[in-house]
Amino acid sequence: MWWCSNFRDVQDRLGLLFFISIFWGVFPSFNSSFAFPQERAIFMKERASGMYTLSSYFMARIVGDLPMELILPTFFLTIAYWMTGLKPELGAFLLTLSIVLGYVLVSQGLGLFLGALIMDAKQASMVVTVIMLAFVLTGVSHLDGASERERPNVKQSLVSSYDNLLAPKVKVACMDTSSTIPKEIMIIESHKKHRIRFINGFSTWFNQFSILLQRSLKERRHETFNSLKVFQVIAASLLAGSMWWCSNFRDVQDRLGLLFFISIFWGVFPSFNSSFAFPQERAIFMKERASGMYTLSSYFMARIVGDLPMELILPTFFLTIAYWMTGLKPELGAFLLTLSIVLGYVLVSQGLGLFLGALIMDAKQASMVVTVIMLAFVLTGGYYVHKMPYYMAWIKYISSTFYSYRLLINIQYGGGERISYFLGCFHQGNNSASCKFIEEDVAGQIHPAMSVCILVFMFVGYRLLAYFALKRIRA
Repeated sequence: MWWCSNFRDVQDRLGLLFFISIFWGVFPSFNSSFAFPQERAIFMKERASGMYTLSSYFMARIVGDLPMELILPTFFLTIAYWMTGLKPELGAFLLTLSIVLGYVLVSQGLGLFLGALIMDAKQASMVVTVIMLAFVLTGVSHLDGASERERPNVKQSLVSSYDNLLAPKVKVACMDTSSTIPKEIMIIESHKKHRIRFINGFSTWFNQFSILLQRSLKERRHETFNSLKVFQVIAASLLAGSMWWCSNFRDVQDRLGLLFFISIFWGVFPSFNSSFAFPQERAIFMKERASGMYTLSSYFMARIVGDLPMELILPTFFLTIAYWMTGLKPELGAFLLTLSIVLGYVLVSQGLGLFLGALIMDAKQASMVVTVIMLAFVLTGGYYVHKMPYYMAWIKYISSTFYSYRLLINIQYGGGERISYFLGCFHQGNNSASCKFIEEDVAGQIHPAMSVCILVFMFVGYRLLAYFALKRIRA
């Protein structure tokens, strides 16, 4: 992305440095928040038996983590530093490496503290996310259906008995008279049978769909509106509103930071959460499918439709708070357009998570792959780096972050004519730094209608891929 960046491309280089700060802040703190909660049962059992003291266990854990935590960032920086063309001096590299390693240990300490304090892996990871989000923002501002199914179906048992016992006899008795029935009547009867089968099949599918939808809504209601998840979203909206409180229309760079933060948050958050959906239900899904309780299409559609209201409520709350606090374009139409783009982007990101979860069917591996892909999408979204190498530039055209970010900019600034006029770019040409910034960041790189069409295509495409990924699973 930043291959041999130029010393004079200050904005691109600051984007690189801020990306390094984000990555090595979130990555170790998130991972280390799982350490103590995962070892809780063994730790309590061994401590109760008097095998060791708390201080010896704690020091062994800390000292043992040091080399493990420092090897990966050293590899990362050794590769990234020289490839991106940062200050080509050994002393500058060693100073940068020491700062990054120290920052990794500080972030790891934060994760260990919250993990030990809360002692629940999922809740600790959510709290870590909120705290790291606040740190990142301070940087960005500157730059019951199953029981009904188990009841015996009298109608089905009678039909099955008829097919097995009486149908063969009736068929033999009617063989002699069938030749005397006119061909037209036989065709009409055949059409009636097909219509009845279609109606019965659709009725059965719809019953399966409605039962599964009710079950999905009951289960997902508690999962989606978990108190910590709601706190995470509301805290993020209040943090964003506080950082960009009543921002000025002319503070273009700060506002673009806000819009890109919205794109990051509502790209990573739903895709990461939805990657757990199918892997967590795998055992139940395979057992119920093997018993013939429902078809794959009814299960999949119930899951997709049931997720829609759950996935859209939290981003609506978030944007309703953040939009008006930050002083974005004070028009109802602009707010509704921004909300519709964010909600559509959430559904696209959720579809990516569903697809990868259905493809990999392992929650931990799927979440890691989602993280890497969303990282690539964020880097090519158009905020951190503008002068990408030609062999990497294609990634932004498959990045949902890029299209949503361009649409959000278009709502606030249009094609950039008004802000260019305010900054005097029409009079002094496009030679000043601010005018070049408007030309690179605000002026449309792609037509808004094209961005909407591509996001709609991604919305449908990811879900179709998820369906076919589930179809390959056999009980």
